[in-house]
Amino acid sequence: MEAFVFFFYILVWIVLCILVSSAAKRKGRDEISYFILSFLLSPLIAFLILLIAGDSESKKNEMINKNILIKKSENISQMNIDYNSSSTLESINKLGKLLDKGYITKEEFEIEKRKLLSTKSNLNIYKVDDKAIEFQLNRSIELLYIEIEKSTKNVWRVFNNRIVIILTELCDTEEKTEFVILKFYNLYKEDLIEKLKGISSQFDDIQKYLSVFIKFGFVEDKYPHNRLK
Repeated sequence: MEAFVFFFYILVWIVLCILVSSAAKRKGRDEISYFILSFLLSPLIAFLILLIAGDSESKKNEMINKNILIKKSENISQMNIDYNSSSTLESINKLGKLLDKGYITKEEFEIEKRKLLSTKSNLNIYKVDDKAIEFQLNRSIELLYIEIEKSTKNVWRVFNNRIVIILTELCDTEEKTEFVILKFYNLYKEDLIEKLKGISSQFDDIQKYLSVFIKFGFVEDKYPHNRLK
């Protein structure tokens, strides 16, 4: 009977340690460290330490970037610009009114204006009125999401080159890269860059996963955890 009580106590202790480590992960802390801390001291003490420590800097940055993405997504949905309209000037005027009202930033205005003035409109990835193009775009982003999820759940965290290939195909210009980030958020309500950072803790792997974002100045090269846009 005493042995049963002892094993039951150990089981409950371990379960509580796992709960604390899960809470630590949600706050951007090292779940393994908090599991060990819970096991050696007590889950209660470890949980109190976690509450005092709060969210990690990376978690805070993730929340800030998520809010920025939400704002940008709302701004773009408010634009309602016809990129295939014969009246390019009229569309630019619409953008100017949105800029004056503060719905979009000067940078976003310039990006949208460049799209309207582009001489390669037939190849423009923003032109998604074609159902086949829209389906292919969504399918590519869906495959990207599947590969990221697969790698995130991989215990050994083996580098997944398929992710880099898909991103390279999708993001061959700065405008397309920003579009993919927003599209990914609209589909899955997650920040693509932060999602990629969470795949691995190895610096070289993170740098490879974020290579297209480094190329177009969305994150730093030497410090890929630092977001520039």
